[in-house]
Amino acid sequence: MQIVRKTLKALLPYAVVQYIEQNKPATQSTKAQPAKQNTLHDKIKKYSSDLQTADYQIPMLEQMLSIANITSLDGSQICEVGGDGKFGIARLLYRLSGKKVVVSSPQPYTDLSDAELENLGVSLRRVPFESMACPENLFDIIYGCAVLEHINDVENFFKTAYDRLKPGGWLLVHGCPTWYSAVGHHTYKDFGDVLYSFGNEKCPVKPYSHLFMTKSEQYAALLEQKIPEEHAKIICEEMYDSDHVNRLSITEICQPCISLVWKEVKIFTQVDRPPHEYKEQLSLVGLSEKDVQRSFIIVAAKKPEC
Repeated sequence: MQIVRKTLKALLPYAVVQYIEQNKPATQSTKAQPAKQNTLHDKIKKYSSDLQTADYQIPMLEQMLSIANITSLDGSQICEVGGDGKFGIARLLYRLSGKKVVVSSPQPYTDLSDAELENLGVSLRRVPFESMACPENLFDIIYGCAVLEHINDVENFFKTAYDRLKPGGWLLVHGCPTWYSAVGHHTYKDFGDVLYSFGNEKCPVKPYSHLFMTKSEQYAALLEQKIPEEHAKIICEEMYDSDHVNRLSITEICQPCISLVWKEVKIFTQVDRPPHEYKEQLSLVGLSEKDVQRSFIIVAAKKPEC
């Protein structure tokens, strides 16, 4: 944490930066506490009851809103970067804000038409966030969950987000798993009869192996586990050759953000300590435990009011 803190602090002459490090998953340690009726937490619970979302999505939304001390979304103009095929979070944000939510998603996995989504409060833009036609100073909140590990040009992303935020607006973005973590390879391939997922303990790609194995070594290791040749080939191509993930460290992700003139920046990370069995293999390619122990990041940045 000291390495990350010193590197980022040197780049930040303007804003107040807070670094928060935890050892437990964020969705377990920072769930919203019971509070008075009609709080934002109560409204989220009420308005999300009929929406389809992944287990982590609503806790993550609540956590990021809490980090920014946001207690109401009434009247807020919100943009979601990414979004899942059901657009559950975007629909929830629409219900909470009363304004249509702009969602930037180049390849949305959805059967809903743009017109159907508009009726649900979602204005879908089928382009990357940075390419989306949009005026400056438009959004009160730019939100994204599990997106930072996928953004290749992070400098352009943060600059574009900064310009599109209203004065006093918040950028709330999350990434997990980041590249230098146990499952940073981000393998997720569905072949119909079998799903290979980084979130499954039975994932054939071993923890940290993308950091110390070459593509050919990884391919051979998959074949040894009886993974079909075609599956192994596709998994390796996406892991080593595609732009599906950005292969950046947390420091490399944060640097372009905190070089901008924010009023306030909060960096939140989670610690995962690699098992002893992998430390020697990682050290052979020049990686220490500190290099690979953070899998999770939240960046919460507030634009100055004027």
